[in-house]
Amino acid sequence: MEVLRANRCLSCHPRGTTRGIELTALSVANEHRRLAPVVAALIPPSLNRTGDKLRRDTLRQAIRRDGPRRRPWLKVRMPEYRFEDDELRSLTDSLLRTDEFPYHSAATDDSLDSATLEHAGARLVTASGFGCTSCHAIGGIEPPDAPLNARAPDLAGLGQRVNRDWFDAWVRNASRIVPRIEMPSITVAVPGVLDQNLDHQLQAVWHVLNQPEFRPPKPNPIRVVRRSGEDTAAETAV
Repeated sequence: MEVLRANRCLSCHPRGTTRGIELTALSVANEHRRLAPVVAALIPPSLNRTGDKLRRDTLRQAIRRDGPRRRPWLKVRMPEYRFEDDELRSLTDSLLRTDEFPYHSAATDDSLDSATLEHAGARLVTASGFGCTSCHAIGGIEPPDAPLNARAPDLAGLGQRVNRDWFDAWVRNASRIVPRIEMPSITVAVPGVLDQNLDHQLQAVWHVLNQPEFRPPKPNPIRVVRRSGEDTAAETAV
């Protein structure tokens, strides 16, 4: 925490009970009403559990601003710090050590083959599943109507940047990690997919997000409504 304060990271980023620039942005938007629609673009992402979330190399790139912009809609930009190698190592190590958290290990069933995971995951990321594409871009496919305060980073190739155990904890209860986050908690399995096993469904989502060239399917123009939501031949569609 002291390393973050010393580098004034918490002047802008929320973390823990520190809300960064958030209250200032809200105050400015309240004073200048024309800014209200874009206030969400003035608040940088929370640093809660960043050391758990990001892989070491990704964390270093984020601090140095070496990689691509993950939130291009933001109107604020982080300064370009010119850290020496030992300073960058110290900051990175501090975050990794401070944010170490005893998440349960994400469940993985090796009996599920790639084709099964891909078929299930392709549906689960859409509005017919968990609705990831409502707020997240995936592989260049942008969310069509996501409000600014709900816009979220591109999920393609997520495993190159994010730790799997953090992802599993995040999707199950994001507000536990970042209070007031727009991300809903995923605690109920989608009916009719992988025997309604939530562990298997999250495994399928992780799998497709890390498949090169994966693109989510377009919404089906025909929507079939069933009484129970179960995809069974014995039930009449309405």
